[in-house]
Amino acid sequence: MSSSIKVDGLEKTLSMLDRMKVESSDVVQKETRAGANEIRKRARQLAPKRTGKLRKSIKAKRCKTKDGYLVKPYYYVARFQEYGTKRGTPAVGFMKQTREELLPKIQERIMAAIAKVVSK
Repeated sequence: MSSSIKVDGLEKTLSMLDRMKVESSDVVQKETRAGANEIRKRARQLAPKRTGKLRKSIKAKRCKTKDGYLVKPYYYVARFQEYGTKRGTPAVGFMKQTREELLPKIQERIMAAIAKVVSK
């Protein structure tokens, strides 16, 4: 008793899946870069300005895994401004505020872009 299954259009389906994988990867990378730049810009606006070094030090750099970006200040004073000190420097929390403000919007944009690619 042998049975056989015939699948029509398998190669077309596989090629479509490969194309969607590449397109969605490109879209995610583009939206992630745009989101990281938006976060960098807003963090620079919220950072305290005395000499301007802290604001200038906020950078968006691509992660080593190449699937995301890291936005952070590269000036040593940043941690004191963000979290405060025992001796009287109050916490500003500019990076936390930026993250809470923008991250949900950016995640929605990324999901919408993926949905758009998948629905093609």
